[in-house]
Amino acid sequence: MSGLQLTDFVKRPAPGKAGKPLKVRANFFEVKKLPDVTVYHYDVTVTPDVPPVANRKIFQQFIASHGNKELGGARPVYDGRKNMFSPRDLGFEAQTFDITLSGDANPNSKRPVPSFKFKVKKAATINLEELHRFLNRKAAMSNNILTSIMALDVLIRHQPSMLYSTVGRSFFTPEGKQPLAGPLDVWRGFYQSCRPTPGKMMINLDVSATAFYQSGPLLNIIVKILGFRSPDDLRRPGIQWNRVEKAIKGLRVTVNHRERSKRAFKIFKLTTTSAKDTKFALETTKDGKTTSTQTNVEAYFRTNYNIRLVYPTIPCALIGKTASVPLELCTVVEGQRYPKKLDPAQTSDMIKFTCQPPEKRANIIRDGLKILNYEGNEYLNNFGMKISNEMAMVNARVLPPPTISYHPTSQGGANFVPRDGAWNLMGKKVAQGTTLGSWGVIVFASERDINAGQVNTFIRGLVVTCTDTGMNIPNKSPPVLYANPHGNIESSLRQIWQKAGDLVKSAPQLLLCILPNTGVPLYAEIKRVTDTVLGVSSQCVQIKHARFGEPKKQYCANVCLKMNVKLGGMNSHLANNMVPFLTTKPTILLGADVSHPAPGDDVRPSIAALVGSMDAKASRYAASIRIQAGRQETMVALSDMVVELLKTFFQTCGRKPERILFYRDGVSEGQFADVLKTEVAAIKAACKRLEATYNPAVTFVVVQKRHHARFFPVKPQDGDRSGNCPSGLVVDTDITHPFEFDFYLQSHAGLLGTSRPSHYCVLHDENKFTSDDLQDFTFKMCHLFARCTRTVSMVPPAYYAHMVAARARFHSRSEQWSDSASTESGAGDASSYANVKPELGKDSKDSRIQVANPVVDLDGDEMTRIIWQSIKEKLILPHVDLDIKYYDLGMEHREKTNDQVTIDAAQAILKYNVGIKCATITPDEQRVKEFNLSKMYKSPNGTIRNILNGTVFREPILLKSIPKIVPGWEKPIVIGRHAFGDQYRATDFVTEGPGRFEMTFTPKNGGETKKWVVYDYEGAGVGMAMYNTDESIIGFAHSCFKMALSKNMPLYLSTKNTILKKYDGRFKDIFQGIYDKDYKKEFEDKKIWYEHRLIDDMVAQGLKSSGGFVWACKNYDGDVQSDIVAQGYGSLGLMTSVLITPDGKTLESEAAHGTVTRHYREHQKGRETSTNPIASIFAWTRGLAHRAQLDQNEALLKFSLDLEKACTDTVDVSGIMTKDLALAIHGANLKREHYATTGEFIDAITKNFNQARGL
Repeated sequence: MSGLQLTDFVKRPAPGKAGKPLKVRANFFEVKKLPDVTVYHYDVTVTPDVPPVANRKIFQQFIASHGNKELGGARPVYDGRKNMFSPRDLGFEAQTFDITLSGDANPNSKRPVPSFKFKVKKAATINLEELHRFLNRKAAMSNNILTSIMALDVLIRHQPSMLYSTVGRSFFTPEGKQPLAGPLDVWRGFYQSCRPTPGKMMINLDVSATAFYQSGPLLNIIVKILGFRSPDDLRRPGIQWNRVEKAIKGLRVTVNHRERSKRAFKIFKLTTTSAKDTKFALETTKDGKTTSTQTNVEAYFRTNYNIRLVYPTIPCALIGKTASVPLELCTVVEGQRYPKKLDPAQTSDMIKFTCQPPEKRANIIRDGLKILNYEGNEYLNNFGMKISNEMAMVNARVLPPPTISYHPTSQGGANFVPRDGAWNLMGKKVAQGTTLGSWGVIVFASERDINAGQVNTFIRGLVVTCTDTGMNIPNKSPPVLYANPHGNIESSLRQIWQKAGDLVKSAPQLLLCILPNTGVPLYAEIKRVTDTVLGVSSQCVQIKHARFGEPKKQYCANVCLKMNVKLGGMNSHLANNMVPFLTTKPTILLGADVSHPAPGDDVRPSIAALVGSMDAKASRYAASIRIQAGRQETMVALSDMVVELLKTFFQTCGRKPERILFYRDGVSEGQFADVLKTEVAAIKAACKRLEATYNPAVTFVVVQKRHHARFFPVKPQDGDRSGNCPSGLVVDTDITHPFEFDFYLQSHAGLLGTSRPSHYCVLHDENKFTSDDLQDFTFKMCHLFARCTRTVSMVPPAYYAHMVAARARFHSRSEQWSDSASTESGAGDASSYANVKPELGKDSKDSRIQVANPVVDLDGDEMTRIIWQSIKEKLILPHVDLDIKYYDLGMEHREKTNDQVTIDAAQAILKYNVGIKCATITPDEQRVKEFNLSKMYKSPNGTIRNILNGTVFREPILLKSIPKIVPGWEKPIVIGRHAFGDQYRATDFVTEGPGRFEMTFTPKNGGETKKWVVYDYEGAGVGMAMYNTDESIIGFAHSCFKMALSKNMPLYLSTKNTILKKYDGRFKDIFQGIYDKDYKKEFEDKKIWYEHRLIDDMVAQGLKSSGGFVWACKNYDGDVQSDIVAQGYGSLGLMTSVLITPDGKTLESEAAHGTVTRHYREHQKGRETSTNPIASIFAWTRGLAHRAQLDQNEALLKFSLDLEKACTDTVDVSGIMTKDLALAIHGANLKREHYATTGEFIDAITKNFNQARGL
């Protein structure tokens, strides 16, 4: 069966349309005609149980003995195990046949001839009409369809499986075999499988290759295992016979001393003694009397077979239960597959054999078609099945490459579009280079192999390349240590680690290891020690690259990419707006893989690895690893692993992911149902464990590499330089599933051989991807593999998971990596695997400022929401270890929670005393329609102000280079707005004719009701009643006095008490009373003052002043004056806003501007924006500064002040600014070169800030 299962997966959306159309050939051959007969399915049971190869011999004998009589000449096909299919009814429900295999027996042997019970039982009648309907999307998958496809698979494989050596769905022939290193040959074979595709069945036919033991004398095999020259070398003392036994155990051999015997025996083990020393009791019978004499193997064969052993001093092979046979009398049977993992030399030979350019591979496939000879296959003809001899012509598309960004100072600018799936670093600098200050070099070789001068030349060349590429390496002469590659590796690594740290008085960041070869044992031990013992990054290089003169720049550049990422840098990313799926909502990409032990290894465990992206560029990843039972594909601890990475994402980004895109590697089609059932449920359960209402949209995609689909250009000009189809080739019709969501993507450019596309199968999709969206996103991600400048063949999250799982294999304390070593008894124990040291992979968390108490992060809408995330990722979280309590006040989430989230956020601010808020939408009628809101929600700011009972203070951000509309304002004016009552809570109305407007006050205690006549209308008009409270005014007053004291500025209150004698007079009297009672002495001590002024006088005074005061305004006045003041200082984008409670303990900070809707609309269209983020950055610095004051955290306070200075210096010193500020300078003469984009400006601030902090 083709690995299919009875489960409904995601149905395919409309096929993709993006990209350039292209016709290609695929190694699929159309089934022109399905069997036109009813197919009968029979269950087969063979007793005793034997392997499939023996079952097929039994089946052949069954047909020879009973085919004409009991089966009536029917020609059934058999899979070698349990299933037999016949083109006609065999005429019985169940029957058992006695089968004797006499062909291999020796006529002179006393052993009984092997005999078997061959039971045939009718299982089902298969109607292929349902399969026709399934292929045409008119029927769902069913058991009958599964069995139908299985029958076709068995039918096409039956004849070759009877003629050739068979492994899985492939058959192999020794014709054209080539030797591998050691006792192996590589055989070419052909894979074939029936695949359901839209409207038809196809045969997927491909070249395959696998290793077989060489046939012939066993001694020759042993000589190659040991690396000797001839069998005579086996006479040496000290031979590792345990290594030989491990290699040949299970091999089938024939024995040479028995004439006419073809029977093969399996080697169980080697004797521990030589042929001349292996003794046994030999029984002989004469005249009815049995006698027993002691003899040895050498004597036995000399006496009984007249064979004088050439090598009597080497062990014997134990075959059968007790028989010991000299090794020189054993011959290895042809066609035995080597089931174990190939060593590096064998792997290299295998790659050379299988690495065929596309045109040659296509021709070999056509040769396989001739061998299969579908037209002349009697079994296919018997069933009435016809298969095309022409490769399928397939509709494909070539997706356009994305724009990739490096550092803005790169030659030619930050952005470029790669061609043909590859590029180089020439003239480019990494997007974010790291500083390498503490490092050491260890050379695992002697000075004879590479002298100190050569090592220093390599180090110098590497440092130059890293510096040119954007890294900062102040320590250009790290300490160097020579070490014995066969000695105590851990001790040597400890020495260089200590030496490197002592030199600069700082913990080493990286150890550069120069290795003598590519062998696994040394590399594995280096990674175990550096990962799990020392907790330091390591970078290995081969001695051949360091030994001969100046190192190659390209090689050093590749090493630099690896080093920069290991140290927390970012090599490149996709340009802004390339992948809105990542940037419009917080999104995590998860990649998963399970690494299994090598074939034949029943001791070692499997290793499950999960990686997750940690930023909106999907350029940084964190990993989680678990050890589980060997050969178990589903990830047992996935829920725990997802929880771990979701928490890390939140700690890194300050937000919970709203979308999860999960790429799962290593799952076959037959495992889809189990993986979908268990792993999607585990992801969902992990989210619920974090928060009962947390339910991000999950898409689960399986990534398959172990398939046999290949694509070939129709014309040479359609291919790349390697002859392969171009990078970005996508196929989502013709050879895919009839209706489920899958596609093939050949994302990489060919190098050698024929490129293998990845097969992406969508099992679960809550993000509602279109074909174009998922294909385009996946292809773009394939450009972001951090370690190279090429597109990769598999989407990076899955690729990284595969690498992590493989790397974790090196972390076993009890592992032995030499080729001859036996498996340690503890190697399969999960406790033998050490944990990675926490110092690794956390972007130097210990160097971040530690903050004792949380802050509340209130996310917002539109352009400011996008900027908000970038600020956190680049300017806050890399430097501050912060516990963020996140609340999403975006319009969609407020609707989803009926605005309860705003109330919850305000309560959290009261609890933790610091809130940092992004700009939000207050919906009007148009916004209600745009967001399809259930009602017109109140302003979040108003809700929060009412709950906190605070006062809003707005203060300008002073930039020297920005012209002021009021030139005399040299110092800031801080506007304190009493954001309660007055016009903003007024009751207003329209009168429709003459009448009286009265106000009534009814005391709650039952006192006398009071009435005031406001106005007698003679016609239509308007009216309004508003209010305020002493409690609110008192709180406002305290907040203003405290703010003035904290700023060391005088305080002015402005009212119009000459007109509103009672209303505004109340403000005036309360302020004066509180000042006289509580603050007068403090003000006088600081030589500042408090004064009340009429509003019109205060406006005139403010315009004439140089600034430098706090201005307390009533609600309406404060709303107006804050905008006037902001514009007076040069830009509405240069105004901070803080809400402070009367006791001064709780503060909420935000930018004073809105969500910048106009820029957001441009961003949605993929166009360039230049949005000023300074006020949003200051929201963070003012909030963190308040946290610092509450916690007495001097480092955090300094961080906040330094970040504010980096913002102002970027404009005033570096001359880099956004369009609004450039317009204030250049006016009508503004040109594009005068301003930076949103992202460029934030990057410039980031660069200046990092440099100021010495990073």
